[in-house]
Amino acid sequence: MIVEKVHLTNFRNLKDISFDFKENINILVGKNGIGKTNVLEAIYFSLVASSFRAVKQEDFISFGENFTKVDSFVKEKGFENKISFLYTDDKKKVFKIDDIKLKSVNELYDFSNVLGFFPDELRIITESPNYRRNFFDSFIMKMIKGYKQKLNMYRNVIFRRNLLLKGMNLSSFYKQEMNALTKKSALLCYEIGLERKKMIDLINREINSIHQKLAGETLYIEYESILSDYNKSESECLKEILENFSKSYKFDCENKTTNFGVHKENFKFILNGNDAKSFSSQGQKRNIIITTKMCQKNIFEKFKGVKPIILLDDLFSELDENRRYEILDYLTENQVFITTTDLSFVNNYNNVNIIEMENVRKGRYE
Repeated sequence: MIVEKVHLTNFRNLKDISFDFKENINILVGKNGIGKTNVLEAIYFSLVASSFRAVKQEDFISFGENFTKVDSFVKEKGFENKISFLYTDDKKKVFKIDDIKLKSVNELYDFSNVLGFFPDELRIITESPNYRRNFFDSFIMKMIKGYKQKLNMYRNVIFRRNLLLKGMNLSSFYKQEMNALTKKSALLCYEIGLERKKMIDLINREINSIHQKLAGETLYIEYESILSDYNKSESECLKEILENFSKSYKFDCENKTTNFGVHKENFKFILNGNDAKSFSSQGQKRNIIITTKMCQKNIFEKFKGVKPIILLDDLFSELDENRRYEILDYLTENQVFITTTDLSFVNNYNNVNIIEMENVRKGRYE
């Protein structure tokens, strides 16, 4: 898939501006704060319906305006589409494909073929398990149609179960409702966990060989699942999950929250036999994220049959020259968007589309 053009209206500090892109490497260059990352965010959000930044969506709207709009023009297998996103200050959010309003953002599944490398992603390794769950879940959403709905359904069921625990009583209605919610939770735990297990297995097939070439170190991902063995039958797995819900129930009642389920699972990056969270440098952590994204790119291409768009937000500022070239060589067949303040690394590449942000803004605003 290729993004041919994007037009931004009142998106952060970019009020009314268009960018045209090439199929290969597109480099947005300019000083910090000029809007380079905002362009990447607009592309990402229009295709995935979420941001790679931890922000409120009302922050998208330029100061003093009451709406923001992003139009992304994409091409895939000879077909061209316009994907539009509108957000107003009264929190109205609308997505359209070719000016037809979508009933659900799940309809963007066929366009969510985008991967990004972002500066704060070291937190995936250093912070709580929630960061790692969100990281892998967001990738599975792009790969498996319906996975996002299952996650949302699970969160809703756990929310309702927690409400029940907070208002706990001994009525027959309470017992029936708790049993129903627990059984529904168990089934969703199995289905979500199975998809997570499949994805980690796919990544682990090649992550070590890629990392050996990239960094000369061993690497694999350890999935700390609530299930002891996914090779068992579905009925056996559900039995084990329900037994663990039962064991946790007394603790749940005491704490008035659900303490067992896939929302408590963890993933560990095992570097040279140790948990990278505690036993790795900043540079090693960065290499781990790069390797993992390379694996995700390969999985996209093998199992979804598309070449994902790659967003590199200020990635090269902390990499040496050889590492920069290794990464770009790995991405020669993908459309790539790079933000940078320094163009020195592009000398060895042809057919590079350089977008000087200051000139684009001057051409529009002056």
